Amino acid sequence: FLNMDDMCYGFVQGNGEQFHIEKLEGIDKWQDEAGDVTVIWCASVSENKTVVVGWYEHANAYRYLQTLFATPFTGIQRGFLFSTNAENAYLLPESERTFEIGRASKTGAGTGFGQHNYWFAESPYAQENVIPAVMKFIEEHRDVRINTLPCELNEPANIEPLSEAELNHM
Repeated sequence: FLNMDDMCYGFVQGNGEQFHIEKLEGIDKWQDEAGDVTVIWCASVSENKTVVVGWYEHANAYRYLQTLFATPFTGIQRGFLFSTNAENAYLLPESERTFEIGRASKTGAGTGFGQHNYWFAESPYAQENVIPAVMKFIEEHRDVRINTLPCELNEPANIEPLSEAELNHM
């Protein structure tokens, strides 16, 4: 949820070399990118509880890991599978992280996360119950985000830019 030049970039550990975006409605196996996707970000808050912590609207989802230099001053690279304009990224304060997403091992197949830390919510149960409830939750919490959209970013004063030689060795 970090605003980097008016963009936010997200990552989730996939299963193998590609993220299977063809599981999204209307996306084929030959497509490398899906646009106008809503990405729901969740986190475990205890061994048995996973909650919505935020979301991206109008995001792009990528089949293959994308890379960018997160900070040209340090040369740190960042890998991502999702991107959106910063104005479309919503991070909830901890007190508002109340919507639970189940774990299929406890609530049944198709009702929540399986073994992976991502879920396409493609089951009939998810389509009829989970997705409408999450979308209602989003609408009710749109105004409580804690990530901010600064008008300008200041360069850090204590970091030296990388030299040409350092950049060439990356």
